[in-house]
Amino acid sequence: MKLLCGFYLMAFAMAGSALAGGYFLQEQGYRIGLPQRMGAGALLFAVAVALLLARKGVAILRSKWKREDFHTMVEVWVADRSCRFPALIDTGNDLREPISGLPVLVADYQSLCPLFPEKLRSLYARCGEDAIELLKEMESSSLGGGWKQRLRLVPFSSVGRKYGMLPGFRADRLLITEAGRSHLAQAVVCIAGRDFCEGQIYRAVLNPEVLAAAEQIREVSA
Repeated sequence: MKLLCGFYLMAFAMAGSALAGGYFLQEQGYRIGLPQRMGAGALLFAVAVALLLARKGVAILRSKWKREDFHTMVEVWVADRSCRFPALIDTGNDLREPISGLPVLVADYQSLCPLFPEKLRSLYARCGEDAIELLKEMESSSLGGGWKQRLRLVPFSSVGRKYGMLPGFRADRLLITEAGRSHLAQAVVCIAGRDFCEGQIYRAVLNPEVLAAAEQIREVSA
């Protein structure tokens, strides 16, 4: 809404300035005869005003449009374990779990590690980012806590890797806090094997549809 209002405000200001400046220049006799209905003076004045407003508008938008506006806090619960970490609302993340159709939250392993029992940590350390091998190991192990039923596989593609599989799981509870308000959400939580957000303040990337769907479930107190 801010961008839309800014766009129309700049458009109206440019048009009004062009008309006013054109009439002023015509009254002063600064008009070059052209077949077009608008004189060259008005056209040049409109271009100058447009460039000035565009430059000022971009500067204002850059100062207001901060990366922090796309940050949110995520809290994940599995059984009696929980973890909390900052996430980035990533418009480029459109991943969905193919069976349920749920959107995907991708977090690094270190942030999600408190949720995992010791045996699952050992299996993950052995299999690394091989999601299919991890699934096989879990099926043949005596891992409890319902983790065998929770595990999901999500296909993905990224720069340098056209086809891949992310290991994910279904959480018991997913709480998203944005602008001081918390919402329950439904999503599949996927694990990134390495710290893909090194040097950043966020630890996960969030499909925007997770947040959009969270508003349709029910709001809870922060």
